[in-house]
Amino acid sequence: MNNSNENMENFMEEIEKSMNKIYPGDIVMGTVMDVKEKEVVLNLGYKSDGIIPKEELTNDPSLSTKDLVNVGDEIEVYIIKLDDGEGNVLVSKKKVDAQKGWETIEKAHENNEIIDVEVQSEVKGGLIAYSSGIRCFIPASHISDRYTKDLTEFVGNTYQAEIIDFDKRKNKVVLSRKNLLLREKNAKKQELLEELEVGKVLTGKVTQIKDFGVFVDLGGIDGLLHISEMSWGKIQHPTELYSEGAEVEVEIIGLEKEKERISLSKKSLTVNPWDSIEENHSKGDIITGKVVKLLDFGAFVEIEPGVDGLVHVSEISTKHVKKPSDELSMGQEIQAEILSIDKENKRISLSMKALMEETKKEKEEVEKKEIKEQEDTPKEYSFNDEQFTLGDMFKDKEDKNEES
Repeated sequence: MNNSNENMENFMEEIEKSMNKIYPGDIVMGTVMDVKEKEVVLNLGYKSDGIIPKEELTNDPSLSTKDLVNVGDEIEVYIIKLDDGEGNVLVSKKKVDAQKGWETIEKAHENNEIIDVEVQSEVKGGLIAYSSGIRCFIPASHISDRYTKDLTEFVGNTYQAEIIDFDKRKNKVVLSRKNLLLREKNAKKQELLEELEVGKVLTGKVTQIKDFGVFVDLGGIDGLLHISEMSWGKIQHPTELYSEGAEVEVEIIGLEKEKERISLSKKSLTVNPWDSIEENHSKGDIITGKVVKLLDFGAFVEIEPGVDGLVHVSEISTKHVKKPSDELSMGQEIQAEILSIDKENKRISLSMKALMEETKKEKEEVEKKEIKEQEDTPKEYSFNDEQFTLGDMFKDKEDKNEES
């Protein structure tokens, strides 16, 4: 009996000797024996099994244990304590990942390397993201190169970022995605600038609308389409033609690469109405136009988009006009006669007075005609309820003379 007990003790000692010796803080290799909903069971080569609670397996609560490991997998774990209260060894995979992650992050920081991060949640002032298992912070001002009010659109996505602040002792890692975007945009901008030249036609997208014009994104750099280059016609505000996001075909008419200034034109891609002015209008034509400008010396009238004519103050009316604004108002539609066309100097003289004089002359001629018609028509007289003309009277007298 004593020999039997002694043999058993010797056997247990041999088994214990064959077991791995582990201590809290060690990193050891374990084999997955079972994957449960809230924990993973490991064979550590120790007298007790290792247990990884789900919260020590991953930082992502949306993942299940079966998403992460399978039976038979060999994984490294960190020994938290040798007895979790139920005779098992409490271990953590996250701590191993974190230790390796800190080494990766530190190396990336030292070498100015770009890292991949997965945004997990929004917090006050920014976003929480993880890279190599390490919790990182991205300030709201560094998540994008544009102002973003709602940060939830970034949650759940993976981005590239650079480390702008690192302190391992404080477990602090601050990242910037904005810096990368700005560098990429600048590189693309410089590349595009090299390809641009005056006269090149491009299609861009309206990004901003101002009173003086619109800014158009040409694929990485903005150009200005001034209000004066939008149309040959008169435009009071760019919103008459464009809205943000609208696509527009433009021609480069000015380029300063050093200052990154690009001037654009839309009207240069359309026919200049002055080129065909003599085909469409002639001296003596009657036009209908809109008053677009009132000055002391006269009024400018839009004959067609891009073509204005001047009605001099002396040609506004047959009566004396002191100021054009006394007779005309902005936007008023008027009729006028073309007095002259100077294509070379882009000048057209108009006259409202000429139409008035013609109208007066026509009226006078009509009145004269009516008077003549009245004079040519015999007047009738009545006597004893009988009507007769002077011609009838003379005829009757002649007839009586003949009878006598």
